[in-house]
Amino acid sequence: MSVRVKIAQTAEEIHQLFHARHEIFVEEEGYFKPNPSGRIFDRFDAFPLTVNIIAMFDQEVVGGLRITEFSKVGTPSEHLFDFRPHIPADSSKVAAASMFCIKKRYRKVPRLIFMLLSMGVCWVISRNVSHVIAAINPLVENMMKGMGFKRIHPSFINKELGIEVLPMLLDLKEISPKFYEMARFQGFHGKLRTFEREFFKAGE
Repeated sequence: MSVRVKIAQTAEEIHQLFHARHEIFVEEEGYFKPNPSGRIFDRFDAFPLTVNIIAMFDQEVVGGLRITEFSKVGTPSEHLFDFRPHIPADSSKVAAASMFCIKKRYRKVPRLIFMLLSMGVCWVISRNVSHVIAAINPLVENMMKGMGFKRIHPSFINKELGIEVLPMLLDLKEISPKFYEMARFQGFHGKLRTFEREFFKAGE
């Protein structure tokens, strides 16, 4: 079966994504309290400067990554930590990565996580973003470091949500070469701007 990575655009894709977040963050990981609707979403999902990149396995949305460009109303990450003192003065454009999730049973699917993150890199490069902020679960710190993120503050417990948060910052000039090369290879030959890719196992 193929793995598809794309920007969520249809009502069905977004509907599935919100349910997937609830399954992962509530039922699998226990990070958040259950929502009666069985969905997790917030106001940032409605912003025009937000994009939700999804991973699909056999037509099922199995994970996602949300990227929100900075604006006067802020970003999801700033709700958890004040990043402003840590953002370099020469930053041209800042975006926040949030809601990164993959259903447990799909986390070992070859290249799934890598391709989801790579498509996120494609997007921020296309938008001329210079820095990406993220308030992450410390359990994924090594993965984020592998991309080029750096911790900018010790982890702490967010009192409102009761979860541990680790603030990290990515300078796009210091991104891991493998992600930059994948973004260059995937995204921008000629006029290609679809932000949709499908991957197959050998022989499929």
